[in-house]
Amino acid sequence: MRTRLPATIGLALVFSLLTAGCSREQSQLMAQPEQPIPPMAEDQMQQPRDVIINNDGFSAFFSGAFSSREDLEEWVHSYADTDVTAIEWCLGPCGGVYTFGTQVGDVLGENVPEEEWANLRRGDRQAAETVQRLIAEGNDPLDVVAGQAAEDGIDLFVSMRMDPFYGPPYQNYLNGSFWHENPQLRIVDQNGKYHPHLSYAYPEFRQFFLDVLAEAAQRDIDGINMDFLRHPPFFGFEPPLVEGFRAEYGVEPPGPDPEKWYRYCARFMTQFVRDLRAIADEAADRLGHPVRLSARIDHDQYLEHGLDIETWLDEGLLDLLIVSEHGLGGFEFDISPFVDMARGTGCKVLFGEEAITAGHDLTPEEDRKLARGEHVERTRSHLSTTDHCRRALRWYSQGADGVHIFNGPVEFDTLYHLGSAAKAQAYLETAEQQPE
Repeated sequence: MRTRLPATIGLALVFSLLTAGCSREQSQLMAQPEQPIPPMAEDQMQQPRDVIINNDGFSAFFSGAFSSREDLEEWVHSYADTDVTAIEWCLGPCGGVYTFGTQVGDVLGENVPEEEWANLRRGDRQAAETVQRLIAEGNDPLDVVAGQAAEDGIDLFVSMRMDPFYGPPYQNYLNGSFWHENPQLRIVDQNGKYHPHLSYAYPEFRQFFLDVLAEAAQRDIDGINMDFLRHPPFFGFEPPLVEGFRAEYGVEPPGPDPEKWYRYCARFMTQFVRDLRAIADEAADRLGHPVRLSARIDHDQYLEHGLDIETWLDEGLLDLLIVSEHGLGGFEFDISPFVDMARGTGCKVLFGEEAITAGHDLTPEEDRKLARGEHVERTRSHLSTTDHCRRALRWYSQGADGVHIFNGPVEFDTLYHLGSAAKAQAYLETAEQQPE
């Protein structure tokens, strides 16, 4: 019989290096809603809501919290008696470099020159060595996580960060062979300057990511997540875009009406989503159960990013739309326009929470100071269970089908109180009765 991971261990899997120095006072920064929560009918209060958590597939290897098959299995199993309805397992927070036994991309760390490790963090090497060892032992992390999720009856989505390419000092560690071998596919700005990201204007890049996701979908998975908040931009002013737009509209992009330019670029991304939908449907036929497609987007800039959400919904390409914001957490917006947009399409709409409200990731220089025994001030703040519950009530009252939590929750107990508005309300009523 397994026991659930202690909260402190479970949190370490994603946040071991993210939450140091976080005080209770800081975690309560977002506790008070700016607006009252509209009352909900009893059936709305009791309606089951989806709760999805994201694991970046890297940080726990970095920290050492994932070092064995058992660690991975226990992590998945820790969610079995919570309100979590699905886990997103990121294939790797990198550009063409992954933490499973890919034959399409590169395995984390396998092509890093020995002399370059000195420019990275100690955890970067530990993550690479751990992932490579697990795969060599026959414990491919993706296989292990997928198998345990199926055993526990938790849906598993593989998550792809949609343009996670980096410049120095990470370009040889986090950017794989495809990136290095195809510099002509990179984004170009209006001045001709190259960006580290690759452009979805090029079919070769789109096909590369499709091939990686098709490879991952050979496992028994329940969904594929496209994470468009990691990281825009997805398009620039690449020759195929500029020439095509000029031929169609007779002006230089973006032209007097930028929305035409955004929608022109969006055609290329929409084709990618159509192709990925076909991969998900093929996997569903093979597995004998649905394989859903989800997207996490910015609530304000999605069209500017080249994401034509309206078309995706109209064509029935999405099963889940996660509406969030590019940046740290605590943000607020009205999700009801997206609920209205998705009505009748069969697509659920979730509010995308970012649990971390302030702070930054450990830098190589900070890690070198820590290695020398020097003090590094790394204050973090985060949403508390109270924050999550108060906020969830607001999103549920606006029609959200659930919540998606990125970088969290930091307090594991949160995951027992978000499965319905009634649960969130009951927690808040109990918490208000507790002495400070």
